[in-house]
Amino acid sequence: MQRLPFLRRLLFLLPLDGGQGQGCNFEREDQYSDHRRIFHQAVLYGFLMCFASTSAATLMLYILRLEALYSFFSMPKLLGVPCGILLLIGCAGPANLKTHADPTLGAVRVWGGEMAIVPLLGLVGLSGLASYAAIGTALVAPLLAVHLGSVLTFFLPLPYTKFVHGHFRFAALTAEEGRKLVASAPSGSGKRRCGRDRRVGDKARARRAVFLGNHQVLACHVSSRR
Repeated sequence: MQRLPFLRRLLFLLPLDGGQGQGCNFEREDQYSDHRRIFHQAVLYGFLMCFASTSAATLMLYILRLEALYSFFSMPKLLGVPCGILLLIGCAGPANLKTHADPTLGAVRVWGGEMAIVPLLGLVGLSGLASYAAIGTALVAPLLAVHLGSVLTFFLPLPYTKFVHGHFRFAALTAEEGRKLVASAPSGSGKRRCGRDRRVGDKARARRAVFLGNHQVLACHVSSRR
């Protein structure tokens, strides 16, 4: 049960609530809102659903031998359509907030790069939805090419963009949860754990001594027979 608050903080991105639930005032210093947290959630869940949709389509194609196009009630579509919608919402919202925010509150030098990657991810979702809506028409091929090209263009510079902060945020939250668990542990648990580790270490050293002793006896026996 101790892990539930951590999972709740992680899944609902509660660290973006401003510290006391008041929200963020990045776009306007005198007004707080949860807009940034909500848009971050949309991007997070949309990205995860996109990965799940692509994985499901890959398994259906190469393992089940079910070639595309897939129906709406298939796993790739049930995951992919909400994925595209969430990515559109999650990218349009932060882009709008960023244009209304004071540029000096962030890193002015990388403002253009940060803005470019957000619409690019939105293009991934938009082109995916458009290619699905165009099924049965002559627009499928060019829209699919645009979609695949936008996916490739998004992932190539991904390690050098702001999107990598998601991994660092997850690592920071995990480390913080570990410190909380250590701090909330009973005072005697550390001593008991140290004593248990010491006994385990003593047994390991004893087994190693027996092994080395047997090895030396065997070596002496072999050398005496020579």
